[in-house]
Amino acid sequence: MRERDAVIPDLRDWVDRLADRFALDTRVIPPCWEQHNGMVEALSALRDHERGSYAADADPRAGVDWLRALREVRALLTELAGLTQCSVHQHRDPAPRRPLSPSATQPASARSFAAAEPNRPVSINEVADGSMRSSRE
Repeated sequence: MRERDAVIPDLRDWVDRLADRFALDTRVIPPCWEQHNGMVEALSALRDHERGSYAADADPRAGVDWLRALREVRALLTELAGLTQCSVHQHRDPAPRRPLSPSATQPASARSFAAAEPNRPVSINEVADGSMRSSRE
């Protein structure tokens, strides 16, 4: 059994109670949240934060910190739900992610420039017309 499969039932119960306690609707936590890794990680972190915040030895201000975390995670969940546009009736996979590093899909000039000067700002026009020049030239 995968670790994820072992923790989801407990997390599911906690998320149901959270949604009831704070009137979080499906625009924040869609029914398919378990199929979105970002949502699972955010909700799991929020649950762990709550557990620590209300532990017997917790700082008296920890509850307020948890409420701030709830506000931040709620905004993140709303953003993630907006990216997929999942609804009560339909799950949608997120759009494919663009690679973060230079790849074969970039023009050769962009790849060589990125390797030569990784911290130099580049305008979109330089990328579009291939006129990126190294200051070392």
